[in-house]
Amino acid sequence: MLVPLIRHVTDIRKICAHHGRLWNRGFLQPPKLAQKPAHLFVSFDKAANQVPANLYNGLTTIGHVVRTVAPDSTWLSDLKSHLKTHPTGDLLSMGFPAEW
Repeated sequence: MLVPLIRHVTDIRKICAHHGRLWNRGFLQPPKLAQKPAHLFVSFDKAANQVPANLYNGLTTIGHVVRTVAPDSTWLSDLKSHLKTHPTGDLLSMGFPAEW
């Protein structure tokens, strides 16, 4: 379970580090969905865990890890602010649920 997650997060990091297109990219290595804690599992898009995987589940997992190791981090609020600046506002293409 850990290897696909690390691979997925590594792919996201590489794309960001090289200023690549991330918003509607499909990933060939989807993360395995954690079953616990329950609140994290419920937040995943279970249908998006197939190839090509969308970005949402990866960001949800990263957000959970960041909140766990650095509870005072502003990463999640920074991410939300950044997503609001997306020119098309098309979060659905990234796998985000409609009510996000």
